[in-house]
Amino acid sequence: MNLYHKALAEVDPTKRADIIHTMQSEEYNYGGYIIPFFNNLVDAYSTKVQGFEPNRGTLNLDSFGHGYRTIYFT
Repeated sequence: MNLYHKALAEVDPTKRADIIHTMQSEEYNYGGYIIPFFNNLVDAYSTKVQGFEPNRGTLNLDSFGHGYRTIYFT
């Protein structure tokens, strides 16, 4: 029987808490990371591309395409 089912079957709150703490420790030590998605981001650099405006964001083109209004190739 796994720890989850043991915790469900345990009637003593103190023993149930101990089992739950064990499960939490195992999840913390051996569980994986959940990354639900990655944003699609576009960024580039070239001396032939002009019109970039200062941006506090991580990427210059991170404004969902709004930057394309001012960017041009030379």
